[in-house]
Amino acid sequence: MKNNQSCLALFGTIMLVVCIGYYQLSSGKQKMDYLQKSGLATIGRVAIEYKGLSYSYVVNGVTYKNAQRYSPRGLFNDETYKVIYDPLNPEVSSIDFTSPVFDTTAYSKICQQGFQIVGNNSPELIRYTFEYNGDVFTRYQIANASQLDLSNYFVWVNKGEPHLSYLTNMPCK
Repeated sequence: MKNNQSCLALFGTIMLVVCIGYYQLSSGKQKMDYLQKSGLATIGRVAIEYKGLSYSYVVNGVTYKNAQRYSPRGLFNDETYKVIYDPLNPEVSSIDFTSPVFDTTAYSKICQQGFQIVGNNSPELIRYTFEYNGDVFTRYQIANASQLDLSNYFVWVNKGEPHLSYLTNMPCK
């Protein structure tokens, strides 16, 4: 009888952990969906820290700092991305790795179409290389590679820090 109760308790504990994990995953997706529908965004700067990624952003003159567990490898400090936030509670936000921000004073833009998609790209992550001033750089970017017509894409490079680059279909200026 005790063995059955122990097995039942263990099974219940495992199911509880699985349900909590599923809830966290689905609530994270729901949060992102909600934030994207809000349509409100600002510029956020990435900071790589020991335990992961943090980012800061300003809404109505107030600076907020948040952390995000998931971050693609290959990010550098001070990269600039779009941050979407809750209009009723700007502390609730998420960084949108699919939308790098180009129109900031930190970026001197050049365009290159000579990039190369390399390696084992997952459905969510593109790994690409490009050459700038004789140096070869490898970068990562979140995107669904199977749904992109990469013939229309360019690499935008920060002239001062060429590792700060983005793959985009935004037209070159």
